[in-house]
Amino acid sequence: MEMLEHLAQVKLRAVPYKTMAAATAALASGEVALLMNDAATAIPFYQTGRVRPLAVTGSARMTALPNVQAR
Repeated sequence: MEMLEHLAQVKLRAVPYKTMAAATAALASGEVALLMNDAATAIPFYQTGRVRPLAVTGSARMTALPNVQAR
């Protein structure tokens, strides 16, 4: 996220959550606007349409997210 801040020249606020599932639920509810997450936690939320993935951090697209660009 720090690299994103630097490249986009924006300042983001870190919001601590006890688990990635809680953080993803906060994203889905609109409590937070952006989250860098692991695929295992995020994909169920994506499949139900509750969140929208922007990119994956690997060098290739993920099979589970074929329409999401790799960065």
